Amino acid sequence: MERNEMDVNNIKTKMNEILETDTIENFIKKNNIEFTIGEVVYRVNKPDYKQKQEVNKKRIIKYQQLLNEKDELGNFIYKTEEELRKQYKLRGTAIEDLEGRFDALDNKKNNIMLKLGEYIKNNKPDDDLKVLRDEIAEIISEQQELTIRKTNLLETSIEMQILMYMYTYLAFITTEKKEGENWIRVWNIWEEFEKADNELMDRATFYASLISRG
Repeated sequence: MERNEMDVNNIKTKMNEILETDTIENFIKKNNIEFTIGEVVYRVNKPDYKQKQEVNKKRIIKYQQLLNEKDELGNFIYKTEEELRKQYKLRGTAIEDLEGRFDALDNKKNNIMLKLGEYIKNNKPDDDLKVLRDEIAEIISEQQELTIRKTNLLETSIEMQILMYMYTYLAFITTEKKEGENWIRVWNIWEEFEKADNELMDRATFYASLISRG
């Protein structure tokens, strides 16, 4: 079974996990996100140039496929984001307003993340770190609601389908697991990824979406 998108119902749970101390510090210091399932430690790495190029090639192929896909009556199956935005606007929902609110929160969060990084680097007291983490948590909570709402509105668009596919493919090529002192790639071929445990796939895909934008 092909999985090209994350389960939107899990977004809030997954976003809360990024607030864990170890996860934040790894994200800041190491450009990866570590997590544990059962007794296995995994990490999702920030993609390098070669991996980004690989994903971009896959994106182009997938985009052409969705753009030209038709139903049995010859009608295009997928609509572009622009087409959906216009339809929603006619019904009184301006997605641009959601994006503006999200971007303002994102700028605020990024500034706090930079400050948190300096605090960690300078070994500031835990109480000081907690204050910043709580601020980040509050911002992310607001962003969660905006993200879920926008995703629900646009998840059927070609662009959103492509984005979810890209994050899924990024998870496929950047996720590693720890064996002894070594890190090895979890999946070597796409068919292995398709058969993977759902929790591992969902978490890896979600973290890939976060770290690729970091």
